[in-house]
Amino acid sequence: MNKKLINLVIALTGVSTVYAQIGVNSASPNTTFDIIAKTSGTKPEGILIPRLTGDQIKNMENLLGSAQNSMIIYATSAASSLTASTIDLTAPGFYYYNFGLTKWVALNNFGTAAKVPISGLIDGTANNSIDSKNFAQTWDWTTATTQVPLTLRANALTTGTLLDITSASTSLNSTNGLVRIINNAAPSAAGGIFVRFQPSNVAGSGMSLLNNGNSGFGTATPSAKIHISESGTTNQPAAIISQSSSAADTGSLSGTGSKGFYIDMSSATLDRALVINQNGTAANSRGLNITMASGNPAVGGFINQTGTGEGFRVQNGNTTNNNAGVYILHSGAGSGVYASADAAGSDASTSVSTRRSMVWGDRIIGSAAGNNAGGGYSGPSSAATTLAHATLYGSMGNATTTAATDTYIFGVLGEVLSVSSAAAVDRSGGVLGNSQVSGTFGILGYRTSASANAGVYGNAAMSTGTGRFAGSDASGFGVMGVGDLMGAAFRGNVYGINASGSRYGMYVDGATYTNNIIANVSTVEGSAERVTTYVPTSTTADIYTRGTAAVDASGRVSVSFDKKFSDLVAENSVVVTITPIGKSSSIYLEQEPSKTGFSVKTDDNSQVKFSYIAVGTRKGLENVSVPKEILAKDYDENMSSVLHNEADTSSKGKPVHWNGSELKFERSSGSSGNARMDKLQNKTEKIE
Repeated sequence: MNKKLINLVIALTGVSTVYAQIGVNSASPNTTFDIIAKTSGTKPEGILIPRLTGDQIKNMENLLGSAQNSMIIYATSAASSLTASTIDLTAPGFYYYNFGLTKWVALNNFGTAAKVPISGLIDGTANNSIDSKNFAQTWDWTTATTQVPLTLRANALTTGTLLDITSASTSLNSTNGLVRIINNAAPSAAGGIFVRFQPSNVAGSGMSLLNNGNSGFGTATPSAKIHISESGTTNQPAAIISQSSSAADTGSLSGTGSKGFYIDMSSATLDRALVINQNGTAANSRGLNITMASGNPAVGGFINQTGTGEGFRVQNGNTTNNNAGVYILHSGAGSGVYASADAAGSDASTSVSTRRSMVWGDRIIGSAAGNNAGGGYSGPSSAATTLAHATLYGSMGNATTTAATDTYIFGVLGEVLSVSSAAAVDRSGGVLGNSQVSGTFGILGYRTSASANAGVYGNAAMSTGTGRFAGSDASGFGVMGVGDLMGAAFRGNVYGINASGSRYGMYVDGATYTNNIIANVSTVEGSAERVTTYVPTSTTADIYTRGTAAVDASGRVSVSFDKKFSDLVAENSVVVTITPIGKSSSIYLEQEPSKTGFSVKTDDNSQVKFSYIAVGTRKGLENVSVPKEILAKDYDENMSSVLHNEADTSSKGKPVHWNGSELKFERSSGSSGNARMDKLQNKTEKIE
């Protein structure tokens, strides 16, 4: 006992008390308890706080109360049970007891899992606080203007993360989002930048969000809600939408279902749902490129148009290059472009359906300047290296073959199909062509109002479909054709050609040949059938005239031919046959008849009446040269093979051409090919 008292006295010899202040190694303590180091580091200096393991600290949990508030202790290890007062005692370190929180709180945030609540961060102009336990962090820089209140830098960062915001909650349903950035004011500078993500030192790279809500990708000055700009030189698209959902087709055009890109505009919207402005000058530049996998049964682009405007419109203002407004590279088994109307729906009313078409092509040529004129009727030259066209088209269809054995290839196909067992409709056809004059049209594959089927039907005489003439002036041709070999060739299995006209039914400019009779049928009053008469034929090109005359009292008479006959007949070719009328003595031609007339005489000077027929060769046709090809016995058979029924696939038609001197029923060795076919194929392979 005496020894302990001696030790206490010795210990207190270095302690001074002044007005209840205690100083260790100090005669004038500056605080309630002031300890001054006794050595300069030659011996350990400091205070040793009680040291316990985390589990030992857990053991005194029931002994803690308000009297122990702010008690300090050092944990030599983490607590095994992270509950109640030791819930945050996860690492060695200094802890103090917070009675208000009823738990031990770490004194620093340099430990492995130390969590420190810090309040009262004062920067002189703002009041900021962090509370990691009550989830009420507040960073308040109300007075900041041009300053940067918070800066995070990690210039040496490689695989690390500067800012990591994560959540493992399976029931996350925040109304504000995991990250929330809001400007609750109305910015006066609409073009100011609200948020910017710039992944490199290139200005404008990444994403920018302006105060007016415009967002830009690859541009710092977006001019739309979504503005994507790709200006690099690398071969990459500006945007990729990848839809890999295997969900079944919903059959709906709404925003639900498996759709890669969906645009929904309200019925009151007057502008366009999607506008693509393609100003690229590089080869194969495209405003929109849709690629489908070979096994995909869906469609590349689907447009549902229920309004009165255009469902899809391409405006091609390219005047220097040969690029098309829409270029479809099709190599699948389906259709390059497929347009379908809802079979269960109904067509729009007449008042809003003046352009009821599945695909509408409207080419506005522009001004009347000469450089807008087309250069012909053909498409690209067979030897052309580009897709340049010398002619301007509203719509054009091109089918390019790759093999000489390809058959049934068509540039444009038009067809009216009946549904199930429904009867074919009249006054309908496959393809309709209409000129700038009302009532002038041509149809390929037409079914008339009498249910007759016509391969080609042309009409240029009616302003409506009722059969009335448009007016007294007539200038239209129902069918017109010009051919370098033949203007037209027809073959009817029953009848060939039936021509009708009020002025004439048929006019032929040139020699006319037939291998059968030429006949006329006339209506005779009182006869149930028309009467047939036949045109006489001759081995020479003859014309004739006829008439009557009478010998005068002198026993002779001179007869002059009609001037038209005299002008047409050849000299020294006229033959006259006279027939006396009634009983007479001998009557004869006084001399050889001429092209202008003849004279008749009797021996007894009797006045005899007679009739005559004069026949002569037409002037200029004294030596007619008949084309030798039609004199050949197999000409009719050859032409029948030329006019082959193409529905018969068991045989082929016979080729025919004029080689400059004769007609040959064989394929021409110098016939024009289609070299453009190879050029297109090369371009297609390049694009693919």
